Amino acid sequence: MVVRGSAWRAAILHVTKAEASAPVAATPTTLGIDTDAMEGRAVFGMLSVLSELQRELTAANTMDDLASARARGRVGGSRPKLTADQAALAQQLDDTRDKTVQQIADLFGLPHSTVYGHLKGETVPCQPKKPWKGRSRDGAEVLFVVVDVPASTQRDPEEESVHRALEGYYRTGKPPWDTGVTPPELVDLVEGHGALPPGRVLELGCGTGTNATYLARHGWEVAAVDLIDRAVDQARKKAAAAGVAVRLLHGDATRLDELDVPGPFDLFFDLSCYCGVPLHRRDAYAAGLTHRAAPGARLLMFGYGPEPLGNPIPEVTSWAAGVTADELRARFPGWELLDVTPGTNSVPTFWFTLRRDA
Repeated sequence: MVVRGSAWRAAILHVTKAEASAPVAATPTTLGIDTDAMEGRAVFGMLSVLSELQRELTAANTMDDLASARARGRVGGSRPKLTADQAALAQQLDDTRDKTVQQIADLFGLPHSTVYGHLKGETVPCQPKKPWKGRSRDGAEVLFVVVDVPASTQRDPEEESVHRALEGYYRTGKPPWDTGVTPPELVDLVEGHGALPPGRVLELGCGTGTNATYLARHGWEVAAVDLIDRAVDQARKKAAAAGVAVRLLHGDATRLDELDVPGPFDLFFDLSCYCGVPLHRRDAYAAGLTHRAAPGARLLMFGYGPEPLGNPIPEVTSWAAGVTADELRARFPGWELLDVTPGTNSVPTFWFTLRRDA
């Protein structure tokens, strides 16, 4: 930590002037600092320095955040909005699952959050509209036509809650599962005795790309998926800095058919993704992997057991359910559960290894 000289000089002047003045008995009761004593005056001066330092650090961090936001293309001002026709088309594409939310956002050249914010809650019935012209992100002119489709029901509230919770973790920069260190269980599978030969791997819930980058460094052809665009952006930067090729996709691990990940894959890696998936989407997760698994493919999954920490987000019931070996046997027919190893965490966690039938 570097403290500016002006702040230290201010503290020295504060103490010097206090000593030169006539003693004044002033004892703040909240901190218990006796400013009638030299030590108390010195402490009080240091508190002034720390307060000034905190103010300067806050200002510096704010400017850094602004610079980072501008580097990502943020310009401030009012949030971009969808026109009525764009909103109707976005709703139609989402209802029919023709495109992912990110693909819709790319189509309009708008942030993912703008489109996603519109799609929350009940969907909007689409009415016939006249064709209208717009431009895609690459500048090409596109003709849009909205047709009449039935209004769909409200988007699943638990899926929305999961998305909001995960976005919150990455917004604060403290996702507990994203330590920046590749777990030894994956290292052993890639480098240890009887290691798998490099092949094609799909990581589910890749976060900021630590493990995807590690796998690419060790000769694997890597595709990686995450639900949160902020995490995918960081993963792209991490892979680029490491000089490795990683195919990073922003999307839902339970809706792989919406993404360009046809397979087959020799390895699937999941670090706390499945255990955060809503219960009603877990069969779709398993089916997506099974459809893309090469004969004999491995799935290495880390997850926590039922209710390790209570349930911090009550509306996300799956987070209280966790994951068990019996559940994986039931949801992954055609796979063999080879191993269950307890984790080293303070709460019940497990490493599961499954193998697809040949």
